[in-house]
Amino acid sequence: MSRVEAIEDAPERASAAVSLLRASAALGKSAESPAGKLGDAAVAVWSPVGSPGKSSIALALAACLAASSRSVALVDADTHAPALDIMLGLQQRTAGLLAVARLARQDRYSHVEHERLVTPVGPGKSKVQFVAGLASLARWSELEPIGLKAAFEQLSSRSEVQIFDLASPLDSALIEPEFATQRNTTTLYLLSECATTVVVTSPEPVAIARLIADFGEVRLQAPGRILIVVNRFRTSTLGTNAKRQITDVLRQHLGEFEIFFVPDEPALFDAAIAKATSVAWLRPRSSATRAVRNIADAIARTSHA
Repeated sequence: MSRVEAIEDAPERASAAVSLLRASAALGKSAESPAGKLGDAAVAVWSPVGSPGKSSIALALAACLAASSRSVALVDADTHAPALDIMLGLQQRTAGLLAVARLARQDRYSHVEHERLVTPVGPGKSKVQFVAGLASLARWSELEPIGLKAAFEQLSSRSEVQIFDLASPLDSALIEPEFATQRNTTTLYLLSECATTVVVTSPEPVAIARLIADFGEVRLQAPGRILIVVNRFRTSTLGTNAKRQITDVLRQHLGEFEIFFVPDEPALFDAAIAKATSVAWLRPRSSATRAVRNIADAIARTSHA
């Protein structure tokens, strides 16, 4: 049995996901899904647990959209493992999203506060407005939907596209007893409100199986358009016809969603980490950057950003 056949036949979780998808068949193809309530330029970036490069893709998407003369806000909304500030080499965590949400909810978010809380990152005219995540994970319960919506309204008035890097856990039944609050409120809220969800996986069989297992819940939470990104794609994991195998498996289990492949360029990805930057800023003409630019173009066509 091949590794792809093992993905198809083994996981009982995958059959549960497929059942959920069939139960929600009315949602149909992603292109027919309604826009999110946060506006058609709001983009959520999510992945199953396993570090397939979700934050790297979120950053690269922001960089590519900014390079095409769009003003972009990149928000680290991962309440479990915020990482974008570290990836960008920022030495000190700011109050970030929590402060933006609190001030916006209180009608106190001014131009001065925006300048204080939002960090411009990137070269020249391709700068992205970066909003850091939680400085302390213990404060996750302070991020409530009403505050997130108020924060989005402020950020959307100052940017054409808003990209939210989300946490992986989706369990809606996980309640924090002390606060009587869902632990994953931020992720679930943004999935349900954004017009486009970019789902990131890697080409390894384990990662594909995790995506299949979790996708039913993602589809139920995210009513908007879904783009699937296979990050750091290489043929060594499944052989020379790996792209076709992965596409066939994903379409069999998930449906007719748009699938994008970002090729693996180890030296480039390592250099981006070492220089605390995005591959899109470091090597704008690389194969990986061109692939991410195709995803950004697809988002722009839908959002009219």
